[in-house]
Amino acid sequence: MINFFVDFWKILKLDGHVLEKIRDDKAGLWVALRLFLVVAVIITLGGLVSALTSKPTGLGGNLNTLETRLEQLSAQKLPGFLETYVLSLSAKVETISTTLEQYQPPLGKNVSYTIRSIGKWLSAPLALLGGWFSASLAVFLVAKALKGKGDVREHVSIFLLGFTPSILLIVSSFSFLFSNYGWIGNILNFAAFVWSLIIVVVGLKVVHGISSGKAFVVLLVAFLVFIVVLPVIAIAPFSIVLTLFL
Repeated sequence: MINFFVDFWKILKLDGHVLEKIRDDKAGLWVALRLFLVVAVIITLGGLVSALTSKPTGLGGNLNTLETRLEQLSAQKLPGFLETYVLSLSAKVETISTTLEQYQPPLGKNVSYTIRSIGKWLSAPLALLGGWFSASLAVFLVAKALKGKGDVREHVSIFLLGFTPSILLIVSSFSFLFSNYGWIGNILNFAAFVWSLIIVVVGLKVVHGISSGKAFVVLLVAFLVFIVVLPVIAIAPFSIVLTLFL
């Protein structure tokens, strides 16, 4: 446990020796994954507290949000066939939501809501991990295209460490308790982003044997390709179809 916190602190201090140790150790991926999940559980704790201190909702509570968004969409200018489909889907969602709201779970509404809230909190880190892991693979492809030397295990191990500064987001997760001081959370969020970026740049430098400037270029290219270019290419055909029918 002591080594866990020692490594955590050294990573935040950008200790290159720790990064190299995790890169070279066959168990390094597990160390990085453990750090990631611990930080993710902590920063989502505020959401759990908020849920447990709120009025319990039935099983259909989440569908209400979907129903509202469908109603907002139907109010927009849509092609006739698409508007009919949206209205039909909205009516079905409303029916299902109403049915579920009337359903009384075997353990009672309050107990069921608590269990679901805890389950949602525990699953949140896995959702964050999925997004971060996908980003790491995208960056890996770009790094290899630019002659990076690291393998997938080393790259993912180090990339996961970039999530460590997100521990600062714990303040934002409890913003509902001190809404007047939300600016503090915003500052810490920005600090976490910059800190994470620096750790990832240093990590790429260590893993792939490239300069800091080239590591930053890898991140920039990965962002442009996978966040800007590919989504635009994927959306373009759909936009053309809508334009033809409007």
